[in-house]
Amino acid sequence: MTDTIRNYGIILLVLAMAAAMRILPHPPNFTPVIAMGLFSVSFFRRPLLGALVPIGVMILSDLDLG
Repeated sequence: MTDTIRNYGIILLVLAMAAAMRILPHPPNFTPVIAMGLFSVSFFRRPLLGALVPIGVMILSDLDLG
């Protein structure tokens, strides 16, 4: 498996998990979006991609919440 395919798989997995954590019931003031943002910026080689991952999660989950 190439690194590119692995990275995109991780991106999709992180997006799905973070969006699910925003939609499912959770304790007050607990959403993992900030932690996911810190992880994604340090994990991906391109900082822009790492910054877009949390924004994408917020947009996708807001579609369901709103």
